Amino acid sequence: MPDQPNLPRPAFALVVSERPHMRDAIERVIGEDDFVLLAAPTRRDVRAWTQDVPADVVFIDGAFEDGYGLTLFAEMEHDLRVPAWTPRFVVHDGVVPADRVVQGLAAGAWDVLQLPLDQFTLRLRLHSMVRGKLEADSALENAMVDELTGLYTWPGLVERIEELGALAYRNRRPIACVAFGPDLARTTGEDVDGAALRELADHMATVGRATVRRSDLLGLAGSPTDFLVIAPDTNIAGARVLARRLASAVDGNGNGKGKADNTTRAGYYGVNNMLAAEVQPVDLLLRAARALRAAQAGRLEDAVRFYDTGR
Repeated sequence: MPDQPNLPRPAFALVVSERPHMRDAIERVIGEDDFVLLAAPTRRDVRAWTQDVPADVVFIDGAFEDGYGLTLFAEMEHDLRVPAWTPRFVVHDGVVPADRVVQGLAAGAWDVLQLPLDQFTLRLRLHSMVRGKLEADSALENAMVDELTGLYTWPGLVERIEELGALAYRNRRPIACVAFGPDLARTTGEDVDGAALRELADHMATVGRATVRRSDLLGLAGSPTDFLVIAPDTNIAGARVLARRLASAVDGNGNGKGKADNTTRAGYYGVNNMLAAEVQPVDLLLRAARALRAAQAGRLEDAVRFYDTGR
């Protein structure tokens, strides 16, 4: 086999099949140091893996769930945890009829394969595809702005809080950060639906944009459904007001669109004078995020939390 550059990290191959011989055939192709096989014989296993591990390539048995496994591709199209640049394959036993090839490609597969697999050429193609996927992941992780949402990424937020924190320090001005996101029960567990998660994230981003001021900066806090706001010239009292306003707006309180569900949580942290506070700018982001985690793990009456440095 020709020499190829090593992958930047071990790649995770999600193999969706109930049949041992199918998993064995795929493992013989990816059975190198560069790949880790994630066996998913059921939909529950698929949800568990995609929730915890970033799948870098997906293989679906063409016979999965009596031939209806291709619906998984449709679900993945709406799953924020499986980006569109993740290679996806359908694998069939023996010769594949032309209509099944069309069906697989229409469902979102990058290719439709058949057993026995051509290990040599497939390994070469797979290595190139996955290397491109990992490089795209790395580029997005370091980008200032998320291409899909137009919001600041975590690196972007860190850079901007350093700039705005330095400005507040020089002018002895207040500055605050607010984090908001849903109750953890809506985003964790094996029954979480990827399409519902994307819809929730889109809703929260839309409400966030409409609620913050033009001078505020809205970004992603790591989880697809958690968000952070940098609020220049905002003191602690103002941060509390903004946190409550965001939680209320996301839940639909007072919008005339029906009963609010009160599942949104928020955390905030700020200083009234950056020079006197003796904290690093990035601490504002971290403490707001930790306050959100405390709110998400707490009771309904603690839905909005200030970061308590004494805890």
